[in-house]
Amino acid sequence: MVKPEKSPKIQDDANYLVVYQPYPSNADFDLLEDCVAFAIWVAVVLGSYEPVWGIHHKPTARSTVILEVDREISLNNLLGEHRWKDILKKPKEDEKQRVSQVFYSIYKTTGEAWKDHWKRIQVESDWFTDRVWNLKERLFNHPYPPSLWCRPLAEDPTGKSIACPLPGSVKPPPPPDSPLLVPGSVERVEAAPSSGGPSPGTPSAASGNETAGLSLAGRSLRTSDDEDDDDDDDEDFGDAGYAGQAEASWLAASSSNASGTAKLWSSAITSSQKAGSADVDLWAQSSAPAQEAEPLCSAHGIKCSKGICLAHQKLVKDKKRAAEVAERETRIKERKAAKKERAKASRGIIIRGKKPEEPEDEEGEDEGEQQQQQEKEGEEEKEEEPKKEEPEQASGSTTRKKERRWRGPRT
Repeated sequence: MVKPEKSPKIQDDANYLVVYQPYPSNADFDLLEDCVAFAIWVAVVLGSYEPVWGIHHKPTARSTVILEVDREISLNNLLGEHRWKDILKKPKEDEKQRVSQVFYSIYKTTGEAWKDHWKRIQVESDWFTDRVWNLKERLFNHPYPPSLWCRPLAEDPTGKSIACPLPGSVKPPPPPDSPLLVPGSVERVEAAPSSGGPSPGTPSAASGNETAGLSLAGRSLRTSDDEDDDDDDDEDFGDAGYAGQAEASWLAASSSNASGTAKLWSSAITSSQKAGSADVDLWAQSSAPAQEAEPLCSAHGIKCSKGICLAHQKLVKDKKRAAEVAERETRIKERKAAKKERAKASRGIIIRGKKPEEPEDEEGEDEGEQQQQQEKEGEEEKEEEPKKEEPEQASGSTTRKKERRWRGPRT
């Protein structure tokens, strides 16, 4: 049986930071070289390698690591955004667009990170002494430029939000470029562009009488189209299409000849009127029956909700009850009329003393007649049954003579 992995030592005097897109690019923390390069970058930012204690990494989250540092040091220069084009002396082309972001972590101890499957790597002092450690590292600028404010991570690659937003006391956000204008405020009204003057598509009054005449002609054409809309939807479709063609032709000819355009409009008006009077609707359908309007509330004079207004609820119930009573009376009248017709038709069918059949609708009368019929038939059957002959009794005797069973001849 495989023994479980021992939990690492828990250090309560450490800070845990989340580093997104750490240096170097595409780092694989299973390799010692990448771990050393990352630790050196953090030591350059902090000014010493002694506060750097450990690195926590996860194979499923290569773009994120957790850095374990001493709690006693200041992290103002480490938190925030680090742009590689500013921190590297000779950045490559693919490194100029890259940035590293550092946030506080939700983990407070090594055990919490270990429970989420973060593997810890102990930072050794040999990583720095073997390279003859100094702050003037040839890869990074000295002095190190300050970090910048950055937004919180939009989506954590590990599937769990482990990074906290930057505190405002350490990295305050920059002021907005332009303050937001509240709708309805004086600043919003003053900043709104003025809407005075005619629109570009509206003809002005200085264009002459011809333009005014054209506007009147278009107005009359729209009036005639509106009247056609009330009469028939299909005629409106034809007239609107014809009017649209006339408008397009007028717009094409207005730039060349205004007088010719006026004649075109007048001819379009007359032709549209003739077409409207001559067209026949072949797709007309019978109009649907108009629904009865809902009654108004007698207490409030409006259409109240029956779930709220008791007066309107009572009015609706009374109306419904009256409709049901009227329908019931109509059915009763129809039933009586049908009964009379059947009675008239059955008068000539009385044969051999049989009574005419009663209407089937009267269930009560049918049941009574059936019971009487059954009782009469039962009495007739009893009368028709032959009477059994009783043995004669001796005169003066009150008891019936017992019959003797055959038991052979008497001795």
